[in-house]
Amino acid sequence: MRAFGRSKQTKIVTPNYDCKFPHAFKNGKWHLLQPITFDYRDPAYIQDKATKWLGRESVLREADEFGHIYMLLGAPPYYEHKDAYKKEKSILAKMSVDHRIVEEDEAEDFAQYLQEYMQEHGVTR
Repeated sequence: MRAFGRSKQTKIVTPNYDCKFPHAFKNGKWHLLQPITFDYRDPAYIQDKATKWLGRESVLREADEFGHIYMLLGAPPYYEHKDAYKKEKSILAKMSVDHRIVEEDEAEDFAQYLQEYMQEHGVTR
């Protein structure tokens, strides 16, 4: 994704939890770009990963410097896991922080949006 070239690693620190993010940019507050793959053989891992992110979201709310998180999802390649994936997307959608779920088939449109957003807001690195 082109916008990843303007991103950098950051750590969001809260009183109860520190979380590193491999790709982020700052526009007043941190905007986090978080790739999440659900490429597992066992659908239980899909559920575990989604609930883990829902828990992280609860502590991100405590961070003054947090602005937005983009959840960049990689769907499981196994057809029999598609229902589990749909359920886990609905878990992620319950996040109360400012977020956006982006699926792989939306990657090009999202990259274009993000590039335009960064240019419009003067984000360099």
